[in-house]
Amino acid sequence: MAGRRSRLVPFPSEMAGSLRDGAVSAWPIIKVILPIIVVAAWLGGLYGYWHYERYVNESSPAICAPLPGRQAPEWMTVADVRRISRLGAVVEGRSIYDGDLASDLGSAYLGNAWVRRVVAIRREFPDKVDVVLELRRPVAYVKSNRYYAVGRYGVRLPSMPAPIAGRGVPVVSGVAGPVPPVGEPWNSEALTDALDALSAVTGSVEGTGEGETPAVTIAHVRVSEAELPGAGRTTEIEFVTAGGMKIVWGRHSRRETKLYGQLSTSDKIAVLRRQLEKIGAGPRKARYINVTFSPGTYGLFSAQPGGAEHGADG
Repeated sequence: MAGRRSRLVPFPSEMAGSLRDGAVSAWPIIKVILPIIVVAAWLGGLYGYWHYERYVNESSPAICAPLPGRQAPEWMTVADVRRISRLGAVVEGRSIYDGDLASDLGSAYLGNAWVRRVVAIRREFPDKVDVVLELRRPVAYVKSNRYYAVGRYGVRLPSMPAPIAGRGVPVVSGVAGPVPPVGEPWNSEALTDALDALSAVTGSVEGTGEGETPAVTIAHVRVSEAELPGAGRTTEIEFVTAGGMKIVWGRHSRRETKLYGQLSTSDKIAVLRRQLEKIGAGPRKARYINVTFSPGTYGLFSAQPGGAEHGADG
């Protein structure tokens, strides 16, 4: 059986002729419109580039003050706050569209010793930049040839007034090593251990003396370093409260595990709490609390001259 052959349908010559005639008749119009479209697109691009250059080179954003109301925190002077607020001038005259604006602004703020971290830099178009900072605050004074304020992680802070009793910023003594420049951390494991232990104590047992527990406000931290066989260099720590009570902390471990028979930080905090509750918030005044072992011990001032009471949590 023979296969079926396909048949080609010829394009009508009349239709081809009409399309050709239409294209020929429209060509003069296309020749006029096409250059207009090209010129309009070129002018639009030129205007956009000019507009962009105008903002990049002429428009300077307002830097939102990173410290609300330019008010000094309680641990900073008004002059310190003003210095930080003026750091935004580093991008003065630059556009909010500038790609390097945020990084340059962040570097300027991080160059100030009070600034621990630049939390965020937000561009608010068309002309505002909002800066959010995390500031360091003094947690202790290091006693060397004079008093030096340091932050939580041992970074030396700008000059502050000498420590005054009752201000809540304790003095750390016994720290060896050279004094670092402002904004640099103190190269001392003893200070690192002292600040770590201080943070644990102040965050756990400092209080107002309400209830059955006496107030505990650390006024002095004494540290000493020693080289022990098998244990390497260790730090011995002793706290002194504003009321004169000693807290014998002993060796400090930054790990939450017992090291060489020593209690962990959380264990020592638990012992300290138990001893404070045992002493109570009454008229009895403690001379010391020893938390280097469990159950711990305490000593009270006796009513008799030269006498003393001692106790242990049984």
